[in-house]
Amino acid sequence: MKSGKQRRTEIMEKRRTRIPAKESFDFYALPVPAGAIPTDREALRHNNTYGLLPLFYVDSLVSQRFS
Repeated sequence: MKSGKQRRTEIMEKRRTRIPAKESFDFYALPVPAGAIPTDREALRHNNTYGLLPLFYVDSLVSQRFS
């Protein structure tokens, strides 16, 4: 009879052999859409955010209506 820890280790080894390891995905390798301006990653390096930094900026017309 095996202990719980040994059984969990055995299950994890079977999963590793059954499921292939995922390749890392590089978000910054995505192409920039037409009409978009790529970001300057060196200028955004100082930003201490937990999320992803923008890859590009899209210039769009914004109309504001004041009452």
